[in-house]
Amino acid sequence: MVSLQVSDLILAGMTAAQLRERVDAQIMRRRFEPFARAAFHARHPTKQLKWAWHHGAICEHLEACKLGQIRRLIINVPPRNLKSHLTSVALPAWWWIDKPETQFLAISADEKIVFRDADALRDLCAGQWYQEAFTPAWSFQQEGGGRRQDAKGYYRTSAGGHRISMSIGTKTQGVDADVVIFDDPLDAESAYNDKAALRDHVIHARQKFMPRLNDPETGVIIVIMQRLHELDLAGVLIEEGGWEHLCLPAEMGPERHYTILGDYDHRKEPGELLDPVRMSREFLAAAERSLGPRGFAGQYLQRPAAAKGALIHKAWPQYWTPDTLPPMDYVISSWDLTTGSKTTDADYTVGQVWGACGINRYLLDQIRAKLSTGEMVDAVLACLSRWPAIRATVIEEKAAGPDVADTLREHVPGIETYDPQDKSKEQRLAATVLMWRDGTVFLPDPFACSSMDADFSWVRDDYLPELITFPSSAHDDQVDATSQALLWMRETGPVDVRESVRAIG
Repeated sequence: MVSLQVSDLILAGMTAAQLRERVDAQIMRRRFEPFARAAFHARHPTKQLKWAWHHGAICEHLEACKLGQIRRLIINVPPRNLKSHLTSVALPAWWWIDKPETQFLAISADEKIVFRDADALRDLCAGQWYQEAFTPAWSFQQEGGGRRQDAKGYYRTSAGGHRISMSIGTKTQGVDADVVIFDDPLDAESAYNDKAALRDHVIHARQKFMPRLNDPETGVIIVIMQRLHELDLAGVLIEEGGWEHLCLPAEMGPERHYTILGDYDHRKEPGELLDPVRMSREFLAAAERSLGPRGFAGQYLQRPAAAKGALIHKAWPQYWTPDTLPPMDYVISSWDLTTGSKTTDADYTVGQVWGACGINRYLLDQIRAKLSTGEMVDAVLACLSRWPAIRATVIEEKAAGPDVADTLREHVPGIETYDPQDKSKEQRLAATVLMWRDGTVFLPDPFACSSMDADFSWVRDDYLPELITFPSSAHDDQVDATSQALLWMRETGPVDVRESVRAIG
């Protein structure tokens, strides 16, 4: 890139206005945020741009994609927050300023939307502002008769780049790209009412579109969407790992999110709004009335919630801290074991440590991992070593449970098996609802308990999302271990309680 000195421009006889335009153009070549803002005005000269800090955070992460700092990016942001302008229109236009050979593939659930953005990108790049500010050395490829190759949302640059636009169900034969952009790959109606469509949208994205990268090592994949279901594309990819996750809920929750670029959220306290001007509390309250709790939780809070029928309300769990944890009457562990498979789609083995003090029940610790049968035995033994106060180890009589229980009985006392008989998972959790509602179930406070030299982030990141969305949650292993512990403690109690212990690990 050629850098022009101010003195050179003055000597060339430029006016002050021309000088500002040239300097602005040089800045926009290097930085995506000022380009995106100027591109909005070029597209909508009569509209007011209401820019907020989180738009800058999105721009910073998209810029990092072009610079090669981020290869896999998920952005969750509420509706009407410039996501299509920034990701599907402005980003390719900015990328093409100095890399017009870049090939883009844009996918959306709605064919009309993805073609709309294709037209907007073409018009932006061919428009007067873009042409005068950046004097691109490329043009859109012309075919016979002067017709552009964009009848179906497909056009090429004379430098070899292209923009191909497709809906999520389109065939992808012969389609390749350097950058794949998923912009709203799932519509809300399918997420809520059509399990087959929900499953298919993930399968199509992962098996049909993601392998289309020209170079899997250097290619970029961007997913920008609201969370609509725990098993939507963003949820599945976050679960798998390896993605930078830019999460921007309309109202800040108890958790903080980080990416490779650091702590990007300007808010400091739970409850702070993302954009008080455009999304005030009154606006959000109206949105919740319109969408319902489920739709609002996904689209605005980026926390996909269960449909009606969820058993445990998020307000019911109580929380303990190191200062409020009482001496325990007894301590047990509860284990939900799997068949021993460690494949990607295998279930988790979950072991939990629970304590009882009077009528109250305290979740003290948890292990959650994909383990082989031998590793399950080792995990139980490690738990007993860490928690010597455990008086009973309760293992469900399913999957590898009976074999693991038999093996453990040869080494340690207090191994108990639990037979759920014909009760479903829902029935078992339902049998504990009164305990939760009455405020007798306590979870570790994930922030206050950090002083115990242990990581309790799993409470907010894994345990609570599964608990309050069950039975619509993506997994149910933590819920099963919890139901088993609470029911066993109520129905059976400890086999041998010799003393009261203080169970803080």
